[in-house]
Amino acid sequence: IIIASVILITLHFSKPKSDQLENLSPITTNLDQKISRGKNIKNGNENYEKNGDDFLNKDDLENAVANYQKALEIKPDSTDLILKLGDTYLKNNQTDEALELLTQATKLKPDSIDLNIALARTYLSIRQIENAKKIIWNLDQKNPRVQYYKGIITILYKDFDGAQKIFQEIAKTIPAPAES
Repeated sequence: IIIASVILITLHFSKPKSDQLENLSPITTNLDQKISRGKNIKNGNENYEKNGDDFLNKDDLENAVANYQKALEIKPDSTDLILKLGDTYLKNNQTDEALELLTQATKLKPDSIDLNIALARTYLSIRQIENAKKIIWNLDQKNPRVQYYKGIITILYKDFDGAQKIFQEIAKTIPAPAES
């Protein structure tokens, strides 16, 4: 802000020629961007995350990715942001980026079922079933979501009887609807 003020005061008193103003345009634009970025950072990652959500809802995946990345720069530990960015990468056919992001995230948070399932789903999306299996089989087998993906992978290995048993076990954990 101080640099921008100095430039503006200098321009005002020195009355530069029009070609000098054109040369300063990239500088002032860059300063405006830095000032705007600073305002967003002061407000936290909520603006970037909300903007990412809005762009995602409009299927503007490139802008959604850019905003989620900015939000993650501010709050790199956010599992929700990592999941949103990973899902958006997948929707945008950026599988390599999704794999890299989720692999790094699971190294930092190896006990996160959500991150591990997202990584397994990413492997399944590119038909790397064995990698997905390794992840799912190492998670808490009592978790119904883990069991669900275990059933899916079991089907992909054409073990339909095994998958049926898994899904029957999941069904037992779902409460019966209340009678009216």
